[in-house]
Amino acid sequence: MNLPATLADVAAAAGVSRSTASLVLNGRPGPSAATVAKVRAVAEDLGYRPDVRARRLRGARSHCVALLTTVPEAVAGDESGYSFQIALAVPLSRLLLARGYSMLLVPPLQDVRQLDELDMDAAVIVEPRRDEPLTAELHRRGVRTVVVGDVPGLEVDAVVDRGASGADVVLAHLRDAGARHIAVVLGREENSVTVNVRDHVRRSGEDVVVVTADVDRGGDAARSAARDLLTARPETDAVYAPTDLLALGVLAAARDLGRSVPGDLLVATNFNGPRALGAVPPLTALDLDMTAVAEACAGLIVECVAGGAGAGVLRRTVPRPGLVVRESTSPSVSGTVVPGSVSGR
Repeated sequence: MNLPATLADVAAAAGVSRSTASLVLNGRPGPSAATVAKVRAVAEDLGYRPDVRARRLRGARSHCVALLTTVPEAVAGDESGYSFQIALAVPLSRLLLARGYSMLLVPPLQDVRQLDELDMDAAVIVEPRRDEPLTAELHRRGVRTVVVGDVPGLEVDAVVDRGASGADVVLAHLRDAGARHIAVVLGREENSVTVNVRDHVRRSGEDVVVVTADVDRGGDAARSAARDLLTARPETDAVYAPTDLLALGVLAAARDLGRSVPGDLLVATNFNGPRALGAVPPLTALDLDMTAVAEACAGLIVECVAGGAGAGVLRRTVPRPGLVVRESTSPSVSGTVVPGSVSGR
């Protein structure tokens, strides 16, 4: 019976020291490109497979990445709410696996001390919040952290820059659809989408009204805020609510007040998920290209882990999203579609 190849067998066959072979097979910097190629080829020929449990006992990397979110439980607390995180998890897990990493999908944490239960080299945080202790705690623990969406001032290693978080695309579409009195409904929490959308409105000089709702209180708060908005400003003919739960509140408020969507009120949101599709009428939403976001995350994780601390904040920008045009902004989805977007249910 042939015994499995060991690290010593790989080192001897490649003509390198055991420590050099270990560096290569654990993905650590140091060996030359030629040495890396040779050791990996020998390991493949010998059928070498690392003992993950033994490696962890020696204090090596876990090669695990946690996918986290700071989205409030009221927003992400059901299957529909988690769909954004899952939409990113599927392509990200595949890309990480190809790079030698596993991925752990983590629901919203109730307490940062729950991080004690997680063994990870790096973390990806979806929609980071300015006042959320998670990023600071990960930084304190030495976990390399990539955030999807930029919030200036956070202690992170890398940022997937989503620009205006789709505000430029959606507001342009609403203008093209004939809206003249647009309102933007944002959550009160300072997450990346709220910060990016508000910054875009300020920089662009868009003539829009910005109101906030307490998404921590769920859909009822969104409905109440939207009803107050439409009552105080009856001329409002379009509402952009980046958070899909807020968009559902806008639709409910419109029904309360006898407003017709899209007859005299257009409504659009960001995430093209189950809530957008299941709304009545179905909501126009962004095509966020989660594969592109996942590719940016995976590349940054590899750079962060290999480079270690002190490299400065790394940054990758993803392309502007397209738009899925549905009945909430177009009586017929066969009408004009924003370039680069798709139309339909």
